[in-house]
Amino acid sequence: MNRSKKVLIVDDAAFAHNIYRVLFGSMNLSILSAKSGSEAIDMISKEDDIGFVILDLNMPSINGLELLEMLPVRFKEKTPIIVVSSDKDKVKQQAALKLGAVQFFEKSNINELKQFLKHLLEAPSMVKPHIKLTMDENQKKEIKKIINGLQCSKDFVCYTSGQKRLCKAEDVHFQL
Repeated sequence: MNRSKKVLIVDDAAFAHNIYRVLFGSMNLSILSAKSGSEAIDMISKEDDIGFVILDLNMPSINGLELLEMLPVRFKEKTPIIVVSSDKDKVKQQAALKLGAVQFFEKSNINELKQFLKHLLEAPSMVKPHIKLTMDENQKKEIKKIINGLQCSKDFVCYTSGQKRLCKAEDVHFQL
């Protein structure tokens, strides 16, 4: 599946929208802008081909965490949501990931964001939201057999808590 090259920016700061326009313009992305959580909800209900969302946490009215709570699970499953915020509160960052965001970046790490987005556009199936699935014991046993038998065949770049690093194939172990 090819990811749509349409990005929804949800941020109340006009300067942030300007920075994203420059950044994403060089990546040939189409930009939708929402200055609040309620504007974002309206756009999401009207646009069915949003490729991914850039979301700020600190906004008036409906903040980023509240918006993540309000979005339907099916939207979060098909559309990666990347939180980009100046808020350094680790509890809020973890809450965003638990609510379905795929990654968190501080606004000062714009180059890391750009690299992550390039990766997202090149390999969209590799980025999935952190949504907990429920399954019965038989399903868990079957999934465990499959996952425990997986092996990584080559080194790759991974992102952990917004930090880019090289993951060596021999260091990757899958376990459920």
